Amino acid sequence: MSFLTQARPTLALALPIMAGQLSQMGIGLVDSAMVGHVSTLALAAAAFAVNVANIPTVFGISAMSGLSVRVAQAQGAGDDESTAELLRHGVWLSLVIGIAISLLMLATVPLLDHLGQDPRVVHAAKPFFILLCLSVAPVVVGWAAKSFGEAMRHPWPPTLLFLASIPLTAFLNWVFVYGNLGSPVMGLTGSGVATLLARLIATVALLAWLFKSARFSHVRPSHWRGRLNAQETRTLAAVGIPTAFQVAVEVGAFAIGALIVGMLGEVAFAAHQIAITCAGTVFMLPLGIAIATTVRIGNAVGARQLDTVRSIGVSSALMGTLFMILSGLLFWLLGHHIAAVFVKDPQVIDLAAQLLVVASIFQLCDGVQATMAGALRGLSDAVVPMVLCIVGYWVLAIPFGYFLAFKMGMGARGMWWGFALGLAIVAITLSYRFYLRTRHRDLEEIAEHLPSEVALAH
Repeated sequence: MSFLTQARPTLALALPIMAGQLSQMGIGLVDSAMVGHVSTLALAAAAFAVNVANIPTVFGISAMSGLSVRVAQAQGAGDDESTAELLRHGVWLSLVIGIAISLLMLATVPLLDHLGQDPRVVHAAKPFFILLCLSVAPVVVGWAAKSFGEAMRHPWPPTLLFLASIPLTAFLNWVFVYGNLGSPVMGLTGSGVATLLARLIATVALLAWLFKSARFSHVRPSHWRGRLNAQETRTLAAVGIPTAFQVAVEVGAFAIGALIVGMLGEVAFAAHQIAITCAGTVFMLPLGIAIATTVRIGNAVGARQLDTVRSIGVSSALMGTLFMILSGLLFWLLGHHIAAVFVKDPQVIDLAAQLLVVASIFQLCDGVQATMAGALRGLSDAVVPMVLCIVGYWVLAIPFGYFLAFKMGMGARGMWWGFALGLAIVAITLSYRFYLRTRHRDLEEIAEHLPSEVALAH
């Protein structure tokens, strides 16, 4: 089957997912823009808090990736009974994981003083960080609901809810950051309050949609209480936990890179935050394709349509690359104008524009690695990709970036070239892994080892 034929249904599923992912980044852009107009110190403090909080938050979200993979495979096999049990397990596990991560993050607050950052930045960041910690549990639960809807091929309602969160977050920032409608002027802390409230409202709306929508009546559990089935929990964890570590390895590498850049001063940190926010926003495009690819390959494997798997993955990688080429051109040509939206400091604008030039180059690799990781998840392949990411980011990217930044005197740009190296290595190795795993004998083995049903827990 031609790659173009496979690209159409993947893109149709990916478009609303992209919009949903972009809306989440849009919330971050709103926060950065509104905080950036408070002061450069507030923007640097927000960058510090977000980079530290992102690692455990993304770990919790990614730990639920096994839910979308298993739901896609179960639906490919036409197994509604298993799908209902997967929904029950997913909601409870996401709640437990979210609360556990929130508590662990709160316990790390005293450690913020020992990460080598400017004491003024750390002091300003702490209240904001605490509010981010409290918002992790609703984020993880909401993401599980969103993932289930996408795996069931109903991505638009979560997308519309997330899009509605952008003006909601802007309004709440306007109220609490700048002190409107009777609220005191809270600055960066007010942005944390706005983020927590927006996340709670979005999660409640997602759960209401999931539990009440008629389109899920055939896969809604007959009971919510009762013991979780150990076999199904292990099945979800077999994909979710390695994927969580894989994503956390990548996010953690970028967070450590941000801390390294933070050692270069307030201007470097603020410029890094602007550039990484822009790059992360554009990354939502191939990430949306990757999520759709996971669902489509999971469906294909569950339905034993093994001859379509490779063409789905390759077409997705090509689409991701095309999107990144177009966005890279925008960063290259309009870097100064983009940076000026966030801050007025000319030093920050100039450095951010230089980092966006580097980003325009490494994004090509980022698009490939994202889609290949999504394709491998659809095959329930998560452990080896996790190891490849550890090597690419931590063994190669971070040391190389540090060497360029400090030993070669390249500053923040050196750290970003380190990111480029890591992304290139991961993109190449994941692509080769996908090639190996989509040989016919390997696909037959994967299909044979899929769980045929979920043993119901009563």
